[in-house]
Amino acid sequence: MKQKRLVSMIGMLGLLFSTVACSKNNKVALSDALEKNDIAAIEKIFSDIDQSSLNKLTTENPSSVGDFSYKLNKDESGIVITGYNGSGGLVIIPSEIEGYPVKRIDTLAFRENNDIISVIIPFSVETMGTGCFYECDNLTSVFIPSTVTTIGNKAFFGCDSLSVLKIMPGVKTIGEQSFVRCNSLTKVTLPEPLEKISTAAFGECENLLEIHLADTIKVIEKGAFLRCKNLQSANIPKNIKDFGVGCFKDCVELCNLEIPEEIKKLVVSEFNSSFEGCKKLPIATRKRLKELGYTGRYNTF
Repeated sequence: MKQKRLVSMIGMLGLLFSTVACSKNNKVALSDALEKNDIAAIEKIFSDIDQSSLNKLTTENPSSVGDFSYKLNKDESGIVITGYNGSGGLVIIPSEIEGYPVKRIDTLAFRENNDIISVIIPFSVETMGTGCFYECDNLTSVFIPSTVTTIGNKAFFGCDSLSVLKIMPGVKTIGEQSFVRCNSLTKVTLPEPLEKISTAAFGECENLLEIHLADTIKVIEKGAFLRCKNLQSANIPKNIKDFGVGCFKDCVELCNLEIPEEIKKLVVSEFNSSFEGCKKLPIATRKRLKELGYTGRYNTF
């Protein structure tokens, strides 16, 4: 009996050490990719992260708690990150501090911090406040877990180096100007159950080439992709209800716009400048948009 217990304990310890080693290996691999600025490797690591591996990273190998300023939230059920005092580089926000889950990244918590290169947000976080990573000029990659439901206004405004954006299914609202002038983004995938892209959310992302929008999106507000001058490919979600003024205005390279057959009508009142300046849209696409109620122009005079 004692021998069986000993074998069992050894097995459990082996599993524990294996788990710790795995999370450390992920951290080392990501740090190495960041040091080499290997975008493909960073994307691969982020795409392979699931809830289990993220939990390991954020509970076993997070950044030091001493790197963060924090407080209890109003109902004293969790921690709000209010600031960052660390050395930068790879920042892995802990999922728990002093026995409380980390639930929110507060307004302007990391603002204008040019030492941060990559951020991994734990599954405990539910909301990201206004301007939480405002103008973090050297931030290249961000992992947003499925527990986050709202990305606040101007959350990543002016993060000019941001090139890898991983949003897991869970976010429902992307706030106003959240990713304005993130000029290193080339591809963005916004997954279900996203419902709303707010005003100018991705405005003036000059090097954005393609976007993939979830069919759960119902509202795209005005100027959501305004002046993304190199955008070539996009789609209209099949459940769209509200298409704001100038959604794709001055996307002068837009030439591939996927429109689902399920769409029979688009709101016309604020729809007639949505594609102004999109002079490369093919005739077939223009005819389809006309069928849906678009009477605006495609050239800017």
